[in-house]
Amino acid sequence: MKKKVLISFIVMMGLILTGCGNKLSGAYTGKITLLFVEQKDTMIFDGDKVTEKQNGKVIDKGTYKIDGDDLTIKINDYHLRAKLSDNRNSFTITSADGIANLAKGTTYTKKE
Repeated sequence: MKKKVLISFIVMMGLILTGCGNKLSGAYTGKITLLFVEQKDTMIFDGDKVTEKQNGKVIDKGTYKIDGDDLTIKINDYHLRAKLSDNRNSFTITSADGIANLAKGTTYTKKE
């Protein structure tokens, strides 16, 4: 009986620790140029949620998922895909739906 409990505990801890590796935390900032106007865009990650701010004001909220170095962000009806850096201190938007695709190529860097 003790062996089964120990094995269950080890499996559960492994799942918890694996899940922790698939989360981001903190603020990542990039600069987006729309119609020759540069705007500071910040994505704040907390748990599985993301909040987007532009020029310091909250504009939207959504969720995100990580699979390896692929980051998928869903905000309202928009889906953004990005590549995470090896150290997870930055990511670059590789594609997005609709008007959000204007952010393609933008690199967001974590604030320290």
